[in-house]
Amino acid sequence: MDVRIVEFCSAREEIVVGFDEQIESYENELKDIERGEDFSQSGRYIAFVRLISGGREVTDIARFYKKVDGSVVIEDTRDQEITLTEEGEINNPKVWGKIAKFGQSITEVIVKTVVEMLVRGV
Repeated sequence: MDVRIVEFCSAREEIVVGFDEQIESYENELKDIERGEDFSQSGRYIAFVRLISGGREVTDIARFYKKVDGSVVIEDTRDQEITLTEEGEINNPKVWGKIAKFGQSITEVIVKTVVEMLVRGV
């Protein structure tokens, strides 16, 4: 499979917990991940992945959880942008729908692999 990761960045969602009924999530308060050690905490993360495959560029956003045991669980993956190469693709939703599904599935693999590599310090 010909896939090239063009851009990968991730951030940890900051969550403030108060009393039992006061759990607030501040979506605008994200802590950028710059080193593997930044993935040391369990919690919710967001990754931005831009990849190229078969001349097509796909940009996805993945939300995922890193559990205490170090495993990564993908919450969801959403398409941000898809660049198609031919006019025939643009007018054929079946084609770009398949490209979007491929992009989402490969984004999940990329997120799990990159996070694991960063945590291990590879």
